[in-house]
Amino acid sequence: MTESAAPRRSDTTRGVILAAARERCASDGYERATIRARAAMTNKAAATWVQQIFAGQLAPQVAAVCPDPAQAGTRTTLVAAQLFGFGLCRYVLRLPPALHMPPNEVITPGSA
Repeated sequence: MTESAAPRRSDTTRGVILAAARERCASDGYERATIRARAAMTNKAAATWVQQIFAGQLAPQVAAVCPDPAQAGTRTTLVAAQLFGFGLCRYVLRLPPALHMPPNEVITPGSA
């Protein structure tokens, strides 16, 4: 049996969400986004900014593709944790290989 060459729904969804996150950081400027992410850890106003992005941008994207609407909040939180974790490793801690990973590898691992 041969596998279909069509991307799986989860691959497509991941790509859309990660591309949107990358575009958002690029439009703010990576340095500015990094400063805000760092500040969000200890500053209420910066944390509010992150919460607004979470509620206004990320949650609707995840909810649109979540097969069980009751799980949308949990799945959005898991996606946010992955985005922040990777961002922390790449832009704050500057850990290789995350620091040197090409954008296409971040969106679709194994594609570099």
